[in-house]
Amino acid sequence: MCCSEASAQETVPLSKAIDCLQTMGSNIPPFEYEGTYQSVQEPNEKLGLQRQVSTGHIKYFSSNNKWFFTVNWGDKVYGPVAFNGTVTQSIDTVPPGAKRLVIKNGEFKTDPMMGWYNFFYEPFYFIALSQLDKDSEYGLKASDLSSKELWSKLAKTAVGVSTKTIRGHNCIVIKLTGANSMLNNESYDVTVYLASDLGYYPIRSEKNYARLKTKIIKDVYDFGTFNVEGVGALPLYYPKKQVETMFTDDVLTETATKTITQFKIGSIDDNQFTIDPSSVDMILDADKKLIIDVPR
Repeated sequence: MCCSEASAQETVPLSKAIDCLQTMGSNIPPFEYEGTYQSVQEPNEKLGLQRQVSTGHIKYFSSNNKWFFTVNWGDKVYGPVAFNGTVTQSIDTVPPGAKRLVIKNGEFKTDPMMGWYNFFYEPFYFIALSQLDKDSEYGLKASDLSSKELWSKLAKTAVGVSTKTIRGHNCIVIKLTGANSMLNNESYDVTVYLASDLGYYPIRSEKNYARLKTKIIKDVYDFGTFNVEGVGALPLYYPKKQVETMFTDDVLTETATKTITQFKIGSIDDNQFTIDPSSVDMILDADKKLIIDVPR
């Protein structure tokens, strides 16, 4: 049976859903997308919050676990950041306004931006919980989706499995636990809903910080599709529109809407994953902690 053909009435073991998701992750073709982000912070006198609206734009492309992205956040630009299969590179600005290229061997987590604004991978952030890495939720890598080891660990670390219907989709429901190092290792639990009629795609997740009385719900409301050779005739999915809502003391405090406006698959030149150093003033070798001036 193709992963996307599971019956809504069929009871499917978690291992079957995990196998389908790992198969999907192993067959994602080269792709690129552009998307928009809007965050609305609600006024809350108790929490000292005023209404605030922020917008952003992301450009991302990936091929064979190599990737490149840049984010425009208001009038600020984050990146570009790229991994060429060997070295991670990122551009930032240091006082008094010099552009710096930072390079580091291997694929590394540059910033929470990597996790928060990577629209394609974000519905799968829960995979990283199986790494037992307190920071892993912010650094989900392209290669993680195809990692049989991570998916197997996920199946073993799930603390509960049940079924539920969400927006007409029959779902396998799994529960996991984690901790956030940016909040002094504050513990939380995560509930993930895998839709059987969408190849067990994660259409919702709920992260609950019990002590902080805070809940974050991520919903995928609209899907784009693409076909992958060798996976079957039915399409695979990407999150065309996803909405994240945050509640504190059961009161809505923030809503973030993330929309992929352009998406296509096709070959990408490997040179696209190496940042040209000619546009910067200096290069920092993060492994050697050595700054190299760029000759002019």
